[in-house]
Amino acid sequence: MPGNAGGQYRPAEDVDIVASTDSAGGACRNYDIELRAATNPAFPSAAYHVEIDGVTASGTVVLPNTGGWNSFGFVGRVTIPLAAGQHVVKIVCDQQYFNLNQIRISASAF
Repeated sequence: MPGNAGGQYRPAEDVDIVASTDSAGGACRNYDIELRAATNPAFPSAAYHVEIDGVTASGTVVLPNTGGWNSFGFVGRVTIPLAAGQHVVKIVCDQQYFNLNQIRISASAF
């Protein structure tokens, strides 16, 4: 359906982004960030780091060999403390090559 039903973040685009009323959301806590990525054995040192609001928030994370360009898996988890509120998360490639499919951010179990 055209439009943004929630009217949040990108109101001029056809995405439904809604402000959460979940009491567990929006808290100051640690979050795990993982990439659903694929790497090729021919390039063994694929790596990235995370920036939050323009500041480096993790060290370099070397991705393990997933077995090929189409062998995706969640890899390279880092745990980062975040204050409540909106943040800009940026994944920066430190060393080529890897294919990126998804980014998963979840509340850390620790």
